[in-house]
Amino acid sequence: MLSLAQAVQICENAVAACLTKGFAPITIVVMDPTGHPIAMQRMDDCAPAAFPKFAHAKAFTCISLGVSTRAFRDKYTIAKDPTKYCQMLGMIDVTGGQVSFDV
Repeated sequence: MLSLAQAVQICENAVAACLTKGFAPITIVVMDPTGHPIAMQRMDDCAPAAFPKFAHAKAFTCISLGVSTRAFRDKYTIAKDPTKYCQMLGMIDVTGGQVSFDV
């Protein structure tokens, strides 16, 4: 289990890495193993409404499924099988939109 101090440090390190690499402003969410946020930081000029929700969904996907959002997406879309895609959408719906895939 991460402490608050550790979660804040992860956020700060992610912000520093984004600034160093010139990435667009992002939001970072660090969650506990049950999918509850411990810490969140939104960089200056980051869209305040959508990006925190995106970051939450990406973190929740990693915690609850044990894979990245990209791996989740690829598992259900790489074969271009419509039934798999529908299965993925069903999983997103069942979680109330908390699970997401990388776009």
